[in-house]
Amino acid sequence: MEKIDKIYNEENLKLLLDTNSLSRNKNLNTLMNFLNNIDNQLVLNLDDNWGTGKTVFLSQLIYLGNEENSIENVPDISSNVVKTFREKYHTFYFNAWEHDFYDDPLESLIYSLLMKIKTDDEINSVEKETLDYITGLLKKAGILALDKTIKKISSGMIELQDFKKSENKTTTRIISMEEKKNTITKLVECILEFKQKNLLIVIDELDRCKPSYAVKILEVIKHFFVNNETVFLFGSNKEELAKTVEHEYGTKFEGYKYLNRFFDFEFSSPSINSKEYIYSQLKPKSNSHYYYLSSVKVCNYFNFHMRDINKYCSLYGTLNKFFDNSIYGIEKNRLIQFLILPYSLGLKIESAEKFKLFINGQGLEDLLNFYSFDPVYFDKFATEETAFEKLKKIYELFEIAKKRKELNRLASDQSNYNERDLYALEEMFDVLTMMAD
Repeated sequence: MEKIDKIYNEENLKLLLDTNSLSRNKNLNTLMNFLNNIDNQLVLNLDDNWGTGKTVFLSQLIYLGNEENSIENVPDISSNVVKTFREKYHTFYFNAWEHDFYDDPLESLIYSLLMKIKTDDEINSVEKETLDYITGLLKKAGILALDKTIKKISSGMIELQDFKKSENKTTTRIISMEEKKNTITKLVECILEFKQKNLLIVIDELDRCKPSYAVKILEVIKHFFVNNETVFLFGSNKEELAKTVEHEYGTKFEGYKYLNRFFDFEFSSPSINSKEYIYSQLKPKSNSHYYYLSSVKVCNYFNFHMRDINKYCSLYGTLNKFFDNSIYGIEKNRLIQFLILPYSLGLKIESAEKFKLFINGQGLEDLLNFYSFDPVYFDKFATEETAFEKLKKIYELFEIAKKRKELNRLASDQSNYNERDLYALEEMFDVLTMMAD
């Protein structure tokens, strides 16, 4: 199984939309319809906890806004709504966290915006006068670190170095806030005229940025991007972002109230359908149905959000493939394969401290609590006795497995235990021990 805790490419985004495995298509359609009816500048925020899938939701919105992407027969998505959305907006995604090593967020934002808008196919159609105008605006705004961008979008015709040479070497030009604001406004107007659409600028992961950069981004948008044809959509955890603001301005500063004044409209990402999403990620075959069902039990038991589900599915899928090809055959002991192993991986994601206690023989009570989450289901994997009793016996083997490792599997250590259980547990124990170190 491929690693799935990653940035979603277009293939993955299309699959999620086509299958509606997140049960969010209806919400995407509602958001597009809402955006289609905005006639002035708004700053919106998709507010939810970390790991709930905000980035995926926003990425799906960007995907739907791309005219090259097919949206035929996508459930709960209106083709008319998408058509209007695409006609009205040029969408732009900016991951603030990936740029917070820059000192100036205004530069990094404009750099990314220009690189997105001026695609290679558009270069030849852009008049040199337009490029001269854009370059002049950037110079006037004091943004002189974009040489490579301007050179690229103008096919080498224009370089900011040409303007730098004419500057007085003995004086520093002081650019007022109002002048900078006016020139950035003109730059945005130039872009809007060029694209013949409104701008939807999506800014993601702001709550993960260093405090100074996060606050600068907010200030840049508040002061410099003033245009009724531009809409900003943030993806951030408002509570965490408020703490970031307070860290920058001081604990007495009320970060939450500051954000209330900044965001015009806020909404939350809908909860995903974890059962359908896990199914779409694991893609179980008929002979691995329990592999899927046990994963649902674990993710529901620990109340995992989307990011945690991704991590779990990636780990469980990889380890199951490893054990299927191993010499001892953990797959022959279904209680270990479909209860102890998935629970262990879920515990690893939930709490590193509890995971270490578990593999050191101090987690039986928590393991039995997990069994009690659905005893009827887990009893399917035990013969002659309940899974409850079998679990207690197997868990005792954790210490034996460690001794076998140390004593090179001496026969005296195995006489009173089920050999098949011991081999399977030892194999799993070796892997889990590496994960705990």
